[in-house]
Amino acid sequence: MYSDRLFNLKSEHWVFVLEAGGSWKKVVSHENYRPHTAFARGQSISGSVVHYLAWHDMYTCAIVRFDVRSEELTTIIAPEDIRDDMSIPALEMRAELIEYGGKIAIFEHSNLRTEPCQRHLVQDIELIVKGTTQDGKVILAPVDVHSGFYILCYDLQSNDLSKVEIKGIPHRWFDKDCYFDLRLMNESERVIYLET
Repeated sequence: MYSDRLFNLKSEHWVFVLEAGGSWKKVVSHENYRPHTAFARGQSISGSVVHYLAWHDMYTCAIVRFDVRSEELTTIIAPEDIRDDMSIPALEMRAELIEYGGKIAIFEHSNLRTEPCQRHLVQDIELIVKGTTQDGKVILAPVDVHSGFYILCYDLQSNDLSKVEIKGIPHRWFDKDCYFDLRLMNESERVIYLET
């Protein structure tokens, strides 16, 4: 639960136990756990650990870590020097979680450091992070579909931005209120069938 300004937060977490007849079980919070509201865009799953971006209050960004095996939930508050750089209110921030160098990181992309020749790719376009490639490039996609659909690959090391156009989208979808989702699968993800 949260208020419209992220004050007086209270949160509880439950897991669904995957067994015949399944049941819900409340997660016991770790000692460094802090109540928060989850940020829908920033999520990362690596093995048995789920990370997600959260807000403790309007200006305190955190990463919440949930270990599926131990059912341990911990809160990692962003360091103060980073929070000073991210003095954007929670409701306006364009941040998401990425994997960078094998570790979880916060990627705040409202101020992409693009070269002048790349600015036309990101000006006046709201982008969301859709993941990272195995070689460390951040995959960005526009929120709205206009005259074409594409993804951007941003190389954090070389500060290079490349555009990949996706063909075959019907023209009737352009400039309309529509929802699309782009999912990438890595080798650690697999389908699990459950008996009911």
